[in-house]
Amino acid sequence: MDIIGKIKSAPTCESRRFRDCEDRPRRLKAQIFSVLTIFSGVIYLSWIYNTFNRDYPFAGGLFIFAEFCCLMLFVLATVVCGDSGSSLWRVFPQNLHFQ
Repeated sequence: MDIIGKIKSAPTCESRRFRDCEDRPRRLKAQIFSVLTIFSGVIYLSWIYNTFNRDYPFAGGLFIFAEFCCLMLFVLATVVCGDSGSSLWRVFPQNLHFQ
């Protein structure tokens, strides 16, 4: 209870973005799953590097390079530039307009 005697309501979100508080749990899940996917992709790349057939280095190298490119595309799509030019990790709101 506050000084006047009214019951305090739940804490409000201090975000300046529209519906950012409602979107926060979904965004956190997406961040966790993207980090897990990147981590498992790195583990997969190290595993295929250690197990590819060394008798055919050119074909194995191309396969590892293709897998690496796919992982980098995923990193680019999730971390660097997500929907509407923003990533999952927004540094600041994109709708700020300086006059």
